[in-house]
Amino acid sequence: MKLYEYDLLYEQAVQANIDPETGEVDIDGLTKALDALEQERAAKIKNIVAYYKDLKSDSDALKAEAKALTDRAKSAEKKADSLKGYLAKSLKWEPYKDGVVDIRFRNNEVVDIDESILPKKYFRIKKEPDKQTVKALLKEGKKIKGAKLVNNRSMQVK
Repeated sequence: MKLYEYDLLYEQAVQANIDPETGEVDIDGLTKALDALEQERAAKIKNIVAYYKDLKSDSDALKAEAKALTDRAKSAEKKADSLKGYLAKSLKWEPYKDGVVDIRFRNNEVVDIDESILPKKYFRIKKEPDKQTVKALLKEGKKIKGAKLVNNRSMQVK
């Protein structure tokens, strides 16, 4: 049964415990029916929370494993780059070829930049809204085209 279906079951329990001829409510029957439904609903909620926590735990473990693998990949990449540099220096930047390997060198142009002394006109400027300022202005009652305060609800599961 779905959690949202309990509202309909509560309504049906109420209707089932009203005498259609007299309109009297069978308090004992209604109490028993509602208590049973509430126990089922509480069990359902507990199961959903347990499943949620299990999924969050899996997510956290997978993120940690992804980070560990990323760190290992970076380490392997650094080792490979170090070996490549070592090989280039050992070969004195001269081509090498045998039946298995073919090593060649080429010239590349790259820009080496010291950002601390580079003039500001050579920097890109990232344009993004200042949400904190916009929020403060909206709270003061200012109207800003393209912005509005939205109240969201969040749930915390412990």
